[in-house]
Amino acid sequence: ADAAKPGDDSKRQYQRFADQMECKVDWAKNDAGRRSVPSGAPKVLVVDDTEEVRTAVSELLGDHYVVLEAGDGGEGFEVAQRELPDLIISDVMMPKVDGYEFCRRVKDDPKTAQIPFVMLTAKADRMITVAGLDHGADEYVAKPFDAKELLARVRSMLRLRQMHKALDARNAELQSTLSELRATQAQLVQSEKMGSPGQL
Repeated sequence: ADAAKPGDDSKRQYQRFADQMECKVDWAKNDAGRRSVPSGAPKVLVVDDTEEVRTAVSELLGDHYVVLEAGDGGEGFEVAQRELPDLIISDVMMPKVDGYEFCRRVKDDPKTAQIPFVMLTAKADRMITVAGLDHGADEYVAKPFDAKELLARVRSMLRLRQMHKALDARNAELQSTLSELRATQAQLVQSEKMGSPGQL
């Protein structure tokens, strides 16, 4: 029998989880290496306690985005605070810190509160969906999921994120302009008060 090639085990594991995503894995492309991620590409944090799931999602997104990974919600929150990703995709059922608590921490921290949060789980129960949304999740995707659908949701969330960033930048600019106008107005009032005695 032919000897197993290096990486065959990881490929079989990847294929098993890729099947959940209802998409085909192009091993020729993966072996040859993916295209370089564009400069300034958005950062996506993928949090799941199963390495194969993280790998599958990372491979799906890796051609278009800078992908960060974490194995549970606690580690994910540390990465989120340090890297400030543009989007978070997280499993719900994880040891230590689950997806609900992770999402709550992200949304309660002013530094990370505006990051879109997508919950990913094998359970499509309505109560779980509602619980995720109550904890601040912006989107909810049930496994098995279609790769094209997930990519579309990611693009949609990132577009909203960019719009929010642009709006925040515009608001900051307007606030700065308003502060300058108020300072100028105060200087003019002070100058008028100082000049008043000479006009008597």
